[in-house]
Formats: sequence, structure tokens, C-alpha cells
Amino acid sequence: MSNKEIKVLYVSLPYTGHEDTFPTRCEAAKKKYHKEGCRVITPADIIKDSATPYSQCIGKCIEVLLECDEVVFLSGWYDSKGCNLEHSACQIYNIPYFIDAKI
Repeated sequence: MSNKEIKVLYVSLPYTGHEDTFPTRCEAAKKKYHKEGCRVITPADIIKDSATPYSQCIGKCIEVLLECDEVVFLSGWYDSKGCNLEHSACQIYNIPYFIDAKI
């Protein structure tokens, strides 16, 4: 499979209030969807410094999301302002998305 055939999948999941489970959930999503042949990008891959201001974090995440082929929203996304912003971006730019409530 050439690099052009590999689907790039962005993972949207809540961070605020979920700091303890965030890294584990990112890794679980990466493992699951990498096995399905996707290149998987999570917010943890984008933001390396926890001191980065929120406005820069969400801006960088939206920038990356807009370059992806598809987005998966993990459980709890609907209670997160950031995830809702990412969901709106998908709707505005017609980026395919789905929900995985098991991770």
C-alpha cells in the first residue's frame, strides 16, 4: 500500500477533566485504527507542552483536523467544547466522521 492510499484519521476526545485517562485513550485509539490501516493523529501528537495556551491548542488541532481524511469522536466528545468545535469543523468542511463510544 502506498502512502497515498493510507487514510489519515484524526481522533477527537475530551481533555479537560479527563487528564488522567487522556493518554491511555489516545494510545488505545491509535492501536485500534492503525490496525485498520489508518495513519492516526491524536491531540497528544500535536500538543507536546501542557503549558501551551488553550487557544493555540485548539487552533493547532483544527488545523491538523482539516488536513485529515476522516475524524473519529470518542465517548464524551459531546460534553467537550473543543470536541464540539472539531465536530462543527467536520460539518462545515464536509469531513467524514463517526463516533466510537467504546474507547
